[in-house]
Amino acid sequence: MRLYDVMRLMIRYMGLGIKIFALLAIICIAGYACVYKKILKGKKRLNWKVMVWCLLFICYISVVIGATLLGRGGTVTDGKVQPLFYSYKDAWINFSKAAWRNIILNYCMFMPLGVMLPLGIKWFQKFWKTYLAGFGGSLLIEIFQLVCDKGMFECDDILGNTIGTMIGYGLFAGILAIINMQQMKRKIYPLLLQLPLLITVAMFSLIFIQYDLLELGINPNNYVVVYNSDLIHVAGDDFSNEADGLPVYKISVFTIDETQKNGEKILEKLGSGIDELNLDIYDNTLVMNSEDGRYSLWMEYYGGTYSLTDFETLYPDTGTLPEPKEGGN
Repeated sequence: MRLYDVMRLMIRYMGLGIKIFALLAIICIAGYACVYKKILKGKKRLNWKVMVWCLLFICYISVVIGATLLGRGGTVTDGKVQPLFYSYKDAWINFSKAAWRNIILNYCMFMPLGVMLPLGIKWFQKFWKTYLAGFGGSLLIEIFQLVCDKGMFECDDILGNTIGTMIGYGLFAGILAIINMQQMKRKIYPLLLQLPLLITVAMFSLIFIQYDLLELGINPNNYVVVYNSDLIHVAGDDFSNEADGLPVYKISVFTIDETQKNGEKILEKLGSGIDELNLDIYDNTLVMNSEDGRYSLWMEYYGGTYSLTDFETLYPDTGTLPEPKEGGN
């Protein structure tokens, strides 16, 4: 999932959260004004700070539920449970930017929970209570996804969400310590609560640095999960134990700008240009569309290979194919 899609999903379900809050606010204000003030003759005023916190918290919960439960179609999981560190091994072996981004987003998704719970509810100002809430909330989401076929039960999601909650609580404690710096007796305590953040940053830094030092990267044929080889039986007479050397090739890797320029050259040969307002940038591919809407060009950053679609050829108005353009592939 691209960062653009994540932001669009957040905006979509944040709107839902605002609508839910507006409905609850109307009910609460009407109950306060009509029942509490008039009928019960109450004198206690509404706490607007609590109201603002409730608005933000409802919006946040709506985004989390929408992104993890409502925004997914049904999938067949067969009760599958992914073991701990499965997604990390998969991301390391394939070194997919999308896989690493999803892992990091699991951390970020629960960071607001670690800030908002102790900020709005005094009971959660004990760090272990907030940690437990993050773990329990993530566990409930994974169980619901598994039972309702909304995804697999991934232990790594629970780990990432829980650590994200711990990081969020550390940020809350750090901000609170700065505000009350002169009154604090145990100044080392807020610093210890920053350890989840420091360890996480150090871990990901070491991973990316280590991978960058590998000249040829990781072998993508490595197994993410170790299988029991005793259950596999291979029979045949044509196998050899002699190891033959294999050639290693190095291909050109283009930047996004270079890929776009190559795409412009191709579309110019076809008598058109690029619609720069209609570009889709993916991890490995740049999708370009022609100004007249006739062509769609998919180009890979690795090797510069491309796929061209001519919509007039696929959907001819006259029922006949157009004449081929010289210089196009």
